[in-house]
Amino acid sequence: MKKTGWMGGGGQGVGGALARGLVRGGFRVALVARTPEFIGELARELSSLGEPALALTADATRPAELRAVIAQARETMGAIEVLLYNARASSGDGLAGTSVAQFADSWRITTLGAFVCAQDTAPALIPEVRCPRICTGTTSHVLGGGGS
Repeated sequence: MKKTGWMGGGGQGVGGALARGLVRGGFRVALVARTPEFIGELARELSSLGEPALALTADATRPAELRAVIAQARETMGAIEVLLYNARASSGDGLAGTSVAQFADSWRITTLGAFVCAQDTAPALIPEVRCPRICTGTTSHVLGGGGS
């Protein structure tokens, strides 16, 4: 049986590259993002490489949406054996130019979303002491910003 990987925040940069790496490693991939446009295109590209890819939409700030698409991926593709979480948010303008509300929104996407995904995929990973969970993101959108 083929292994299944979960790519949260599958975008054009790091997320897309990680998803391609999973497919090259023989994984089927469930791609998750807020908007369907790019992940639909990426899912078609990955499927053409020989392993099925599933495009799912969910907002990382809404745990119920994440849990629903994790369940859908499990039902369609089997147990999730690798979790890659790359969802990120860019708001504000450095430390001095970021409001508490902007910071909280970013935290919900990057940290709360990763927590929910890790929690919901853990049952398949823990019994065999397999814990391949990777959370990544980029800071290029904030480095060098005014007020940093």
